[in-house]
Amino acid sequence: MLGAVANVAVAYGMIRTGLESGGPVKSAESEDAVEDIVSNVETSEVVDGSERFDQIKIMYKNFFSMGREVMVVNEQDEMVARINLQEFYEENGIDPGKGFAEQGMVTDGFSGAWKEAVRESVALGSDYDPQDLRIQSNWQTISKAVSNKKEQMTYENTHSILDVVNYFANKEVREGEGLSRHEYVREKISFTGNLAKTAPVFQLELRRCMPGLCGVESSFNDAVISKTGARGIFQFMPTTWHKELGRPDFAPGIPVPLIEQTKAAGELFSKMYDRLPYWCYEEEPYSGRNYLEEIKQIFASKDDFEQYFFLPCLLNSYNTGEQGMGELVQAFVETGTLAEITRNQKGGAGFDIFQAMTDFGRDSELPTLQDYGDDASRYVQRIYALADLLDVKSNLEMAEL
Repeated sequence: MLGAVANVAVAYGMIRTGLESGGPVKSAESEDAVEDIVSNVETSEVVDGSERFDQIKIMYKNFFSMGREVMVVNEQDEMVARINLQEFYEENGIDPGKGFAEQGMVTDGFSGAWKEAVRESVALGSDYDPQDLRIQSNWQTISKAVSNKKEQMTYENTHSILDVVNYFANKEVREGEGLSRHEYVREKISFTGNLAKTAPVFQLELRRCMPGLCGVESSFNDAVISKTGARGIFQFMPTTWHKELGRPDFAPGIPVPLIEQTKAAGELFSKMYDRLPYWCYEEEPYSGRNYLEEIKQIFASKDDFEQYFFLPCLLNSYNTGEQGMGELVQAFVETGTLAEITRNQKGGAGFDIFQAMTDFGRDSELPTLQDYGDDASRYVQRIYALADLLDVKSNLEMAEL
């Protein structure tokens, strides 16, 4: 991938347009299990030093798994409410939009009057301005998934983004040793060079995040082609695929096997692991002020720094590019924002530094950070959220054996 922020496909693009959803056939039993686990996560104690990151991740877990509902969030990306379509209709008598009467969910967009009523209802009795509240919904994802006549998805069995992701993630990989797409990406991706020499916990967590990345990029749907030409489950840009990774140009109408995509992704992340630090120095090549080293000093150990800061930076680079990520690191340190954050002596910095940096990048008006908006600043949290939810599904399946 390694393109501009716009180079994001299906699941990610759905989030941009209102955080939509869709999915595979799922039993009521598994639906309840996912809901129970998400609920338990919400009420459990979060890791010291990672509260804000975990808060946003939990919000996306709720979003990805919600069914015939919408989510209302405030300006700080905090979930304020989840609105059940049927219940709100019964209480207020306002039809949400086309398709609701037939399917129990909206199939062609919510009406302006309904959205206004929702915002006003949520803001009532609070300090929120209704206009500052945003409604995040999944109707576009569901509609797109159900309209795909090549797949067995209907409004009856497709309720959430997690449904869509699971549907495609469960497809068996051709010549993939009987593994599903989700399993193949996680188990078969391999790293080289310095990345292969990192601490095992770093590699394991990066490997665990790869299915989440695929879910965010494409919902594991191999037929996805973005507006910028990104293709496949990993959504490789043509220039990255051909020039950076030395692969033949994409053939029109012919998907690249996931086996080859996974191999290429391992190569690309290995290259990015080496190149990202280059862009975090004041001068080229690797000279002058070392901004990464300054951030490392805040963490209790090198392993903590790599797991809680460098790893999410590496994942974010897949979306915004290593240079863009390096520019964000430099600006974050130079503006003094880093100095305002003190280390939690009990649990270390956790994801706090990365989260503070992404919030800074999203809100910054610096010319070098103009492309680092809402999409890039929430890309990693979405990856972790989907990776956790896919882990939940895998664990449930293992428990049933």
